[in-house]
Amino acid sequence: MRYPVGFLIRRWWWRKWHPAVRIGWVLTRYNTSGSATQTSLGIGLVLAGLILRSRRSLRLYSTTLDAGGELRLKVISARPTEVV
Repeated sequence: MRYPVGFLIRRWWWRKWHPAVRIGWVLTRYNTSGSATQTSLGIGLVLAGLILRSRRSLRLYSTTLDAGGELRLKVISARPTEVV
């Protein structure tokens, strides 16, 4: 089954964001009544989703070791001001 290119781009774009960001965006964007409550709730969900996404850890590499094996780690910080 082949998908149109536009569908694949939209799917990739939406998967980048936390589900709270997606719901907040839909609430804010498609607010046809123009209610301030719905807009503020949507913006709150977007901000909460951005915060939740930034705290999520990302696994870059995983491995298994034999018992008694040696492990050496070199950690490189993405933020130069952060002490690791």
